Amino acid sequence: MKTKLRIFCIFLCLSVVNNMFADILRNEEYTYSTITGVGKYNEHEVFRILDGSSWFCCDRLYSRILINGKIIMCDTYSPFINRYYLTHLKAGVNIIENTDRTEKEYLIYGYPKDYTCLTNTELLIAIANDNFAYWEKSKNNGGSWERIETTDMIYSTSEAEECTVMYRNVSSTGNYSEIVTVKYIDPVPEAVKTNVDNATKTVDEATTFTLDIPDHNYTYQWMHNGAEINGATTNTYHIDEIKMKDAGSYTCRVSNECSETVSAAVTLTVNKCPQVIDFPEFEVMTYGCDPITLPQTTNKGLTITYQSSNQSVATVSGNIVTVVGPGEANIIASQAGNEDYLAAAGVTRTLHVNKIAQTITFDELPVKTYGDIPFTLPETSSEGLPISYRVINTEVATVEGNTVTIRNAGTTEIVASQEGDEHHSAAAPVTRTLTVNKAGQTITFNEISEQQYGNPPVKLNEVTDKGLTITYTVEDESIAKMDGSSVSLLKPGTTTITATQEGDRNYLAAESVTRTLTIVKGTQVIAWGEIPNKEFNSPDFDLPLNTDKGLPITYKSDNDGVATVSGNTVHITGVGLCNITATQEGNEYYNAAVPVTLPFSVTKSYQTITFEPLGTYVYGTGYVQLTASTTSGAEIYFESSNEDVARIDGDKAVITGAGTCYITAKAVSTPNWYDATPVQRELVVEKASQTIDIEDLTDKTYGDAPFELSASASSGQGVVFTSSNPQILFIEGTTARILGAGDVVITATQSGGDDYEPFSSTKNLHINKANLLAKANDVERLYGDENPELTISYTGFVNGDTEYDLASLPKASTDAKVTSPVRMYDIGISPIEDDNYSINYQRGTLTVGKAPLTIKVEDASKIYGDANPGFTFTYEGLKLRESAEKALSVMPTAATTAKTASDVGTYPIEASGASAANYEITYKQGTLSVEKATLDVWLENETVAYGDEPEYKLYFDGWKLNDGEDDLDILPNVVTQADVTSYPGSYEISLEGGLDNNYRYNLLKYTRYLNIEKAVLDVTVLDATKTYGQPNPVFVLEYEGFKNNETEDDLERRPTATCDADEYTWYGEYPIRLSGGYDSRYTFNLHDGVLTILPEGTSITEAEVEGLSIRCENGAIIITSEGGIKAVEVYDVGGQLVASEKDANGSELRFDIGRQGVYIVRLWTDNGVMVRKVLVK
Repeated sequence: MKTKLRIFCIFLCLSVVNNMFADILRNEEYTYSTITGVGKYNEHEVFRILDGSSWFCCDRLYSRILINGKIIMCDTYSPFINRYYLTHLKAGVNIIENTDRTEKEYLIYGYPKDYTCLTNTELLIAIANDNFAYWEKSKNNGGSWERIETTDMIYSTSEAEECTVMYRNVSSTGNYSEIVTVKYIDPVPEAVKTNVDNATKTVDEATTFTLDIPDHNYTYQWMHNGAEINGATTNTYHIDEIKMKDAGSYTCRVSNECSETVSAAVTLTVNKCPQVIDFPEFEVMTYGCDPITLPQTTNKGLTITYQSSNQSVATVSGNIVTVVGPGEANIIASQAGNEDYLAAAGVTRTLHVNKIAQTITFDELPVKTYGDIPFTLPETSSEGLPISYRVINTEVATVEGNTVTIRNAGTTEIVASQEGDEHHSAAAPVTRTLTVNKAGQTITFNEISEQQYGNPPVKLNEVTDKGLTITYTVEDESIAKMDGSSVSLLKPGTTTITATQEGDRNYLAAESVTRTLTIVKGTQVIAWGEIPNKEFNSPDFDLPLNTDKGLPITYKSDNDGVATVSGNTVHITGVGLCNITATQEGNEYYNAAVPVTLPFSVTKSYQTITFEPLGTYVYGTGYVQLTASTTSGAEIYFESSNEDVARIDGDKAVITGAGTCYITAKAVSTPNWYDATPVQRELVVEKASQTIDIEDLTDKTYGDAPFELSASASSGQGVVFTSSNPQILFIEGTTARILGAGDVVITATQSGGDDYEPFSSTKNLHINKANLLAKANDVERLYGDENPELTISYTGFVNGDTEYDLASLPKASTDAKVTSPVRMYDIGISPIEDDNYSINYQRGTLTVGKAPLTIKVEDASKIYGDANPGFTFTYEGLKLRESAEKALSVMPTAATTAKTASDVGTYPIEASGASAANYEITYKQGTLSVEKATLDVWLENETVAYGDEPEYKLYFDGWKLNDGEDDLDILPNVVTQADVTSYPGSYEISLEGGLDNNYRYNLLKYTRYLNIEKAVLDVTVLDATKTYGQPNPVFVLEYEGFKNNETEDDLERRPTATCDADEYTWYGEYPIRLSGGYDSRYTFNLHDGVLTILPEGTSITEAEVEGLSIRCENGAIIITSEGGIKAVEVYDVGGQLVASEKDANGSELRFDIGRQGVYIVRLWTDNGVMVRKVLVK
């Protein structure tokens, strides 16, 4: 431990200044203070204000002074008003002055004033004049001083341990400065560790926090989560019973006058403490018992909550159970825990409450007959509850309430029962037999009146007086036939019918009855109305074919000149009156029908003429054939209204001139037909046409000589010639002269007459121009560009002519537009007309080439397991603002190596297959990014027995394809505070971590629990044996099912084995019962044992007799051996001797016991006495 002391000797001269500060010091609140001290070093002045607590410095030259290594600012001095603009010295600098200014000539400035640590100590001393001689120090509070021989401006010293040192200056004149007292203190270590006996605790445990440094009278303050703990001011901190609120960070602030250190934090983790409900089993209760008091709190003092699963059996208020009805209810005890304790494992106990017993009185039933009225049975049980009745055979009888209704003859049992109610047990059922005898019945069958064949079936009675169906039998079934209770009449004759009824389950057979049936022939009728009058030429008509009984009718006409009959069809032959007679002679079933005669008349018919229209004809046609007919077939004659146009010649109209006339067709009457109405038709004869034949003309050339025209008319009359353009061709008579080039029409005309139409004929004459060739020049461009300039070259000009001598200039053009597709286009020339030239045009060619087009596949992404997305493209180079769909005849396709099941990563997308008539296509590759799919993962509540490792099942949602848990790389971990040693209760479980290449885990933050139930511990009391008169042995318990290497010594309360037998209990077997016991971790499964008490002097041992066999057959005990048995005694479990054999020399002994039960067999052998247990069935 070293201390450095720096001494600055500053010689000052003292003066007394009694001025008041009038200014407010900058950044300070000192005002109007009197200067009580002043010092000077070079141009630096130092002042002390009146209150004696603060020192200042000032530098008129705006310089600075270093004190304790810190810069202290000084402002200017005003000599006119004696004011200093001062800045307060830095905090922590203390100044000590010589209070006797007249005797002491200097001031000492020192730091610190009261104490310092063993490191980095600094001291500033200001000394007046140049009389500084040496330093002195004292370590015994001024009792003695040690001289320090130094006149250096900087003095260094060191102290090896904690101490208090006084310092002063001595001048050459023997004067002393004020004393500076410095206390050297060892600082608190910078690093302090906090220790705890165990960083993880359970509620109610104790813990102690300590520090790893020795105590040097430090000041201590313990802190929890940064807050001071009240009263925790020693170097240790102890908690007797930890609670959950005590969890967190613990530190301790260690300090002394020199320094302060906060210890490193330690975190205390506090787990909730398990608690246990001690809830014993219920005894069987009876309805009406007193309320039951249950344990009020758990082993940790928290109030237990009880619930009843059946409020109709028991209710719970607090820890009091009140029985409200018979039945069974589960009483559930729970404690939900609090901020310090885990929820206790629920305990369920079953409460059984018995009901009140009751009986049924139900006497034997009398015999009944079918048809008897309903009768009643007893209504209530011994406890006044309604009895329920059930008929075993409901075909014999039914019961409603306590009333029995007979349904059929027979025998059935009726069971009386009472199921009890909420307070009563069910009564024992009582069964009685009901017998119902059959009843008699009678057939009613009256005499049958005489019947006629053809009558409808005769209806007889269907049932007897008891409603049973009667059976009828016909003696001669060729005369009549039965259909149920209906008699069908088959033919005339006489027979008998017998009625019988055999009875059924409820009725006896009825006495049979026989009756006679007589059937006579039937009658038939010809059903025929009047015959309506007819006209001649009416169509044939039919009469009825059969009588009403279906026999064929015969018809006869009395005037075949008017009508004839064939079968039942009438045909009209002439005009007049006629009678038709109908007859039917009958057969073996029907008498002959009464004949019927009906008259009717036939009158004349009207005839009509059919005359086809004549149409229009041309003069010069010879005749017109006339075509007409009548419905009667009579002869037709014709008449003409104008013989200057046409005359009649039989059935022809001969044309005599052009014009119009009417042709009339007529016919006369016959005996069966009236006169026909005449029919008139118009005949039109038009004028005849004529033709002109003009001599053929050949083409001419402009400037040819005149030529002659020639033509003749078919009518033989003269022809006149005219020209369509006299300026090109002038005609005079038959002479034509060429006046110019071009086309002209020459017309030859004949004016016509009375019988001929006028007529003209023409010939075309072409006068050729001189030939000239105009050719369009070939050019080319790319698709989408504008067309270049189109030019024309000429061949064939004569007489020095050029294109500028033409009537107008031809223009070259093409159908190709800027939008035209790639191909070759014609360049045409717009034709012009010229007076002297005939211009021929030759087309040129415009070639449109393909434009360049780049197709790029756009980057895409998808989620793992999804189908690849549709890929899109961008197009560079499209012309004319075309869309790709318009520009391409075949759209591009994109393909990638990635499939639906491809792993997460990037895959190239290649484009191909596009086709475009107008573009030269190139491709650029894209990238498909396969991203992770989201997989929801969660837990459900799990249940496990204490001491068993839980097998957690993870649940997933979001699988892709056929993936499953086995396809994941790293599964999430299950996190819980529980382990195999954790007590039964509920522990929160959650998921964390996990990693997979193709899935991003979404760990769902559901609150789920691991429910630890008590483990099943099988406890078995071993069978024991003793002889009569001995005290019971110590019963031995065996345990199976311990967890975590635990033994019975770890149980909170073991089960107890008890037996009702004692040392005076007679021979036999007695149950050893297990009861009680409790443990927070186990549910006891108790297995009772058997205590066997033997007669004195015996014990149960293994067989020692060769070939010994003891068995039971039909209530007898049979013992066989190969020898060695001397005597046998058999005892029941009550110790009574039931059989014995004193001289047992045979190889087989038989003892007929006759009662089932357990028996003890005692055998005397050569080796001693042997006892065996035997079960007789």
